[in-house]
Amino acid sequence: MQAQHQHDIDSQPRLLAKVLRDLLATETFATYADLVDVWKTRLARMRIGWTTDDLTRALALVESNRQVLEVARPRPTRPAPIADTAPRITRQDATALLATLGIRL
Repeated sequence: MQAQHQHDIDSQPRLLAKVLRDLLATETFATYADLVDVWKTRLARMRIGWTTDDLTRALALVESNRQVLEVARPRPTRPAPIADTAPRITRQDATALLATLGIRL
C-alpha cells in the first residue's frame, strides 16, 4: 500500500510537468510570473487540479533537464572598423618597392 501511496503523490507533479513541457514547446517566457500565470490558466482549461507544492515539484522536474525562462542574451557587437590612416601608395611607388625586393612584374 505504501508504494501505491507514493505513486499517487508523484503522479500529479509529473502530469503538471508534462503540461508545462508542452507549454514551453510553443511559448517562451521572460519571467516566472508570466510562466506560472499562463500555466495555471492552461491547467484550469484542462480541468487539472493543482497545489502550490505540486507546481513547485513539477517546475523542479522540468528545470532539471531544460531551461525554462528565455534568457535575454546580449547581441554580439562588431568591433569598430580600424581607420585607414596609411597614405595611399602610387603605382610608381609600388613598382619601386617591388624592385628593391627583387620582384619583377
